[in-house]
Amino acid sequence: MVAYDGQLVGTNDVANEEITTGQDMIVKLHSNGETDLFMMYQKTEGITEDIASIHETTFNNHVVIVEQSGDSKESWVKASLAPGDIYRQQSWNGGTLVVQVCSIISGTPDVAKVISFVNGKTAASCFVTEGECADTDKRFVVNSKLKGGCSWVRSNPGSRCNKRFVSSMCPATCGTCAYENCSDGGKRFLPNNAEKKKKVSCSWIKRRPDKVKARWCNKIGVSQICRNTCGHCSLARHHNVFLEK
Repeated sequence: MVAYDGQLVGTNDVANEEITTGQDMIVKLHSNGETDLFMMYQKTEGITEDIASIHETTFNNHVVIVEQSGDSKESWVKASLAPGDIYRQQSWNGGTLVVQVCSIISGTPDVAKVISFVNGKTAASCFVTEGECADTDKRFVVNSKLKGGCSWVRSNPGSRCNKRFVSSMCPATCGTCAYENCSDGGKRFLPNNAEKKKKVSCSWIKRRPDKVKARWCNKIGVSQICRNTCGHCSLARHHNVFLEK
């Protein structure tokens, strides 16, 4: 089995032809000698809105893992994962199978970012692109003046980390990851590092309609700053583990 690092899209969005290249409706986890597992993103809407009410709380807006030994065989739900949840299955191809839901972001389509790997054999991370707790290279505003990114802070951290909200933009440099890795950066910033472009803030992005917010969060480096708004913070504080022995 190879590592999986991708995006799952719900059935209704696929039916509405909103799925794009690089997104999946169902992912099969297969390894010789192991019972196949299937991952899918369950969103109760449109053609899937008739899910029984007793199951809605458990499965709606979750990534569901189902076990099935073959075509037409009975299937079993192994886990229903919210953002930050982890499913582990021991003794899978000589290692431990890990499935983790990094984030779920509403939009067109709704997208669940999911990783899966066999510990010790393959690897994947929710934070390969943006970093678990990282500084931004975006230029941001301090005291009404546009400053450089965190390289500007690193030249004098003793003074500059104490300026209002600067540590939220540069938590690694300022040593504040322990309590700011799940909070939004508090400064307005240039999303494209261009002088004439509009400066934005995480609070402004948070107020956008879901599909607009999703587009902003998908811009390079934005979720690194707007960690809470974009559902991209460290998972250390939300670490529900479902273990199949």
